[in-house]
Amino acid sequence: MSSYTFTPNGYEKLKSEYYILTTQKRPSAMEALREAREMGSQEDNLQYDESKAALEIIDGRIAELERMLQQGQVVEDRKKNIVGIGSYVTIEAQGEREKYVIVNPYESNPVAGKISYESPVGKSLLNRKPGETVTITLPHATLEYAIISIE
Repeated sequence: MSSYTFTPNGYEKLKSEYYILTTQKRPSAMEALREAREMGSQEDNLQYDESKAALEIIDGRIAELERMLQQGQVVEDRKKNIVGIGSYVTIEAQGEREKYVIVNPYESNPVAGKISYESPVGKSLLNRKPGETVTITLPHATLEYAIISIE
C-alpha cells in the first residue's frame, strides 16, 4: 500500500487545499511579511516574527501536500465484496448498526463516519467480507462487530 492512499474525494480535498494555500494564503502571508519588513528594524518587531512564523507554517503544509499529492495513490476500483479503502461498511455490534467509510489517516474523522485503515477498527475490517465477525481488542475493551454489507 502506498504511504498515501486516498479516496477520490480525499484526493480532491487535498488538491483544493493546495490550491488555496498556493494562490491565496501564501501570497497574503508574503504581503504581510513585506509590510512588517517595511516597519523598520526586524529586531523586536513582533509583526515581523508573527508573519514569518505564519509563512513557515504555510510553506511546511504546502511541502507536505506536494509530497502527498506526488506520492499518493487514488483508490478507484474497489471490490464490492471485500472491505478496502473507500468501502462503505455497515457493521453491527450489540444490535446497533453503524455505517463507516474506510479512508486514509489524513481523511479520518470518526464522528463523520470516516475511519482510518490504520485504526484498530479499520485494520480489523480490511479484507473482510459480509457475514464475517471481527474481534477488536482495544486497551479499554474488546469489541465484536459483524459485517453486514459493503458498498
